[in-house]
Amino acid sequence: MCGITGIVNHKEKVLNPIAITDMSDELKHRGPDSRGTYISPEGRVVFGHRRLSLVGLDKKATIMSIPKKADGHFEVAIVFNGEIYNFRELKKYFQKRGYISVSPSDFEVIVFAWQEWGVKCVDHLTGEFAFVLYDEESKEIFMARDRTGVKPLFYGWTKNKEFVFGSEPKAILRYPDIDKTIDYASVAEFLLMGHTFAAGNQSERASYYRNIHQLPPAHRALVDEKGVHLTRYYDLPIGRENKGDNKKTIKKLLTQSVEDRLPDEVPTSIGLSGGLDSSIIAALAKRSKKAKKLLASCVSYMGDPNEDYKHAKILAKKDKIKLVGPVISSKEMMATIDECIWSLDGPVDSIRRMGMHANYKKIHDEGYRATLIGEGADEFNLGYYHKFPGLKLDKEYCKSAKSLKKMFRLRAEYVERFFTKEFLRKISFDQIIDAIIKENYERCPSSDPIKRMQYFYAKRFLQYLEDGNDRASMSHSVEARLPFVDPDLIKASLAVPQEQNIVNGNEKNILREAFKDILPKEIYKRVKMPFPANESMEFHKMLSLEFAKEIKNADRGVWSVLSKKFVSQMSLNFQKRIVELEKQYGKNKGGGFLTAWLPIGQSVTIRTNQVFSVLTLIRWLGEVL
Repeated sequence: MCGITGIVNHKEKVLNPIAITDMSDELKHRGPDSRGTYISPEGRVVFGHRRLSLVGLDKKATIMSIPKKADGHFEVAIVFNGEIYNFRELKKYFQKRGYISVSPSDFEVIVFAWQEWGVKCVDHLTGEFAFVLYDEESKEIFMARDRTGVKPLFYGWTKNKEFVFGSEPKAILRYPDIDKTIDYASVAEFLLMGHTFAAGNQSERASYYRNIHQLPPAHRALVDEKGVHLTRYYDLPIGRENKGDNKKTIKKLLTQSVEDRLPDEVPTSIGLSGGLDSSIIAALAKRSKKAKKLLASCVSYMGDPNEDYKHAKILAKKDKIKLVGPVISSKEMMATIDECIWSLDGPVDSIRRMGMHANYKKIHDEGYRATLIGEGADEFNLGYYHKFPGLKLDKEYCKSAKSLKKMFRLRAEYVERFFTKEFLRKISFDQIIDAIIKENYERCPSSDPIKRMQYFYAKRFLQYLEDGNDRASMSHSVEARLPFVDPDLIKASLAVPQEQNIVNGNEKNILREAFKDILPKEIYKRVKMPFPANESMEFHKMLSLEFAKEIKNADRGVWSVLSKKFVSQMSLNFQKRIVELEKQYGKNKGGGFLTAWLPIGQSVTIRTNQVFSVLTLIRWLGEVL
């Protein structure tokens, strides 16, 4: 619901406090309704805030500064992005403890929780959040991020040792003293992940800039002049299975999660794909007394009708939900490339991001500020069964860290060809791969390869989806809320035995059966499909021409990173492949063969998203080098 930013100097007054205005304005899309600034009494802490009003519609409520223990002597200042869904229960608790409420907003409970429990305050919060607070009495800077990383938070250090943070790197980059050198390892990891798991992104601890880092999901941190002291406060509860009535439990928890995430004061939209997950959310929302003017939105592409919209219409008609469907032309898609790069502060891995932006724009244009989406359902309910390497394909690659590393290394040998020798001397793919496996595979408490791969997807792929949705939605001043990432629901979902979720080759059986009574049979039986991509030949031709144009116009700085010879050959191969497909399948959907997912164990063949990834990487490098 907001954009937050700030500057901290632990030794003297902030050197350039007026910069907070530019930093905050860089996040105006995240908070168009109001702005606020806090400067500590000694001038060493400056916070900036942009607000999108959803809860507590008073547009003046931006930065919160609350007297310490309500005695009026010291204050705790906080900048907060997100929602606390158990804030009512917490407010009642703190009122009994003698705390005096000064705001209807949900985030004052964070300040009370800090005063009551210190750094362990996050253990008591249920929601999607990122925040930074300053305690004037203890002089402590404390920050935290929600359990799965729905809300982003980046930070860095200036050349003068000032600590700077923001919801997006673009805010930090506006501070005059920040180092803007790109992070070479993150660039390499972007292409490696995109060519391995169809999820091109950087580490959960990094950005595409060397001196700008992410606060990882499920982490809290104290910040002082010596650095950022990170502590993990939560990890996915994988390993324990419940053989009991999981269907009843899941139904109860998801119903409550949807109820919690429906705003009280503004109407809600649903990102409705016509698939199982979003249809369940739409059906539950429709049945809630809190639902106001419910809207559903489903993207499609001109000249390339997709099954998603067809199924979305079935659900919308059954439950009498207004359905809007932005229909995007190939030309309109190409025009969104710069917007996608800007929103992510870096290269973009998938053409599906274009459709995502169009969908959120339509929701915004219809006058909606909040939307519920189905991300998280697949990761916690074995929804990737059709592509899960440990379930159907490439079991040998995923049975151990050693075999998984071997698979990554094989892909790295291909990805290395994209880069110059000069660039490769600056990075180590072995170190990148080791870090990926250690953080996302070996940390799993279970030794079962299936559960380890589920852990991998829940950690890495979900973060990729959450980042994309946050940036795309907030670039249009819309907040995306995720019912499937409620912590109680996650715990219950991960406890479901595999044999209860995979039945007769179909994934997410628990969800199907739990909500069978409110779903149309066409959706109940529908198998998992990805977010739709434009498969038309017209779009692929445009993409091919744009790729060739980008290569031609790229400057010397780009070719210090990327191999011009290899990338140019990639462009020629893509052009030839499109000609072949058009001859074979005609002018309509032949491009779909290039947008299909590539099994992990299969040797690399050219794909649309790979071309798009390199195209956006070239354009981004041209802007930042």
